[in-house]
Amino acid sequence: MAVILFYDLETTGINPEKCGIHQISGAFVVNGRIAETFNHYVKPKVGCECSEKAMEMAGHTYEEMMALDQYQPMNEVFAKIYSRIIYYCGGLNEQGKVDWGKKIYTAGFNIHKFDGPFMRQWFLDNGANQTGTPYFEWGWVTSGEIDVMLIAEPVLMKVRSRMKNFKQYSVAQALGIPVEENRLHEAGYDIELCFNIYKTIVERGYVSVLPWDDFGKSTQQILEEKCDTKTAEILRESNAQSVGR
Repeated sequence: MAVILFYDLETTGINPEKCGIHQISGAFVVNGRIAETFNHYVKPKVGCECSEKAMEMAGHTYEEMMALDQYQPMNEVFAKIYSRIIYYCGGLNEQGKVDWGKKIYTAGFNIHKFDGPFMRQWFLDNGANQTGTPYFEWGWVTSGEIDVMLIAEPVLMKVRSRMKNFKQYSVAQALGIPVEENRLHEAGYDIELCFNIYKTIVERGYVSVLPWDDFGKSTQQILEEKCDTKTAEILRESNAQSVGR
């Protein structure tokens, strides 16, 4: 089965090494359908940097986050999320690792620049507590990133100059997706919006996504199975000529 973890983070600042995560939300999407969601408020790592803007958006100070019961200890939240990731990876093998072919994909909006580095650091900050080893990598359980922002860039190229920015809510609006502006920057809602953007782009055919049954087949095999005999012959001849050159 194809599993994608859509996730979104709220942080105390923009530096992954010095700042902390105070909210993490996600949705496990299995074969195109949301199978499970989660939303956790997290006590940031001790002594982390906190920007005034980030704390204003959060509605709580660092001290309040560390004191309120609403915010769970960082290592406890990590253990919960890690166990669900391992579940969707199909469990650990005899060597105590995830098999390469069973790793999940991750998706989000602008995760290549922001959420991804924070998540990798979060795993490094917590992983040793769960594995008994001094070093742990986000990449041990994930295969690759699907950045919905990067996918949307070419799709909206013709209208980009008329958009006031390229934030997630603007991209959603440009695609005709309703946006509840009073819920923006709430991790759970941001996940919902990101998934709807990705789903809309795929359903409209802007991005071609292969069925899971096609995974592992060559492009040549897939094309030949999906086209008529004459076209298949042309493809084979073209491929042979390319190899000859």
